[in-house]
Amino acid sequence: MVRAKRLIQGIIAIPLIIFVGLFVAAGLTNGWDKALGTMWDASRELFCSATGLCDTDEEVRVLGSEELWTRIHNRFVLDTGKYETRQNWSAEYRSLGVTHTGEMNATVNITIGVNMAGFTAEDIVVDNDAESITVTVPPAQPVECFLADIQYHNESCWGTCDEIHRKLQDTAIPDVLDSEEFRSELLNKQREAGTAIATIIDPLAEGYTINFVWSTETPIPIEGASCQQ
Repeated sequence: MVRAKRLIQGIIAIPLIIFVGLFVAAGLTNGWDKALGTMWDASRELFCSATGLCDTDEEVRVLGSEELWTRIHNRFVLDTGKYETRQNWSAEYRSLGVTHTGEMNATVNITIGVNMAGFTAEDIVVDNDAESITVTVPPAQPVECFLADIQYHNESCWGTCDEIHRKLQDTAIPDVLDSEEFRSELLNKQREAGTAIATIIDPLAEGYTINFVWSTETPIPIEGASCQQ
């Protein structure tokens, strides 16, 4: 029993002797004030790691809008896909008192994108306390528009067919761009752009909730676009 008691006392004494030795060595080398601070910090860290009862002073992460904008700004245009519709159009043309008519069946193809040229860091609001990011997404707009698979029928043009064909082609794309269906598609593509932006900034925004504001302002025209609303 006595031997076991002495063994326990020895086990307890060894760390104490090492601690005192380190304190004396640190005091002789760096001064007693620094030695006392060092030993206090070491003791506190050991206690905290063993018990988990201390508040940690981990560095608080601060995410900035400029940091997120840097990942997005080089994407001048976000390609959000293509819209396609096949419809029938009719037209009239009067010449020398005679009404000429014709119809056209054609497919309108429109590629849609979001112009990021005017997108700035001010369009990204970061709330680090709430761990949320709010991004204002520009409106989607048509980029390229063209007709395909054109078929003319029910023609009564008698030498004016070229004028009828030109009128039909000039009418088709504006009709589609002005339709409710296409405007609804633009809203869908704007939301797809939001998803694309979230994917771009997500590696930097881990743990943050990403919210969107859908801008309704007139978009900046995309340079080189073949069609505009």
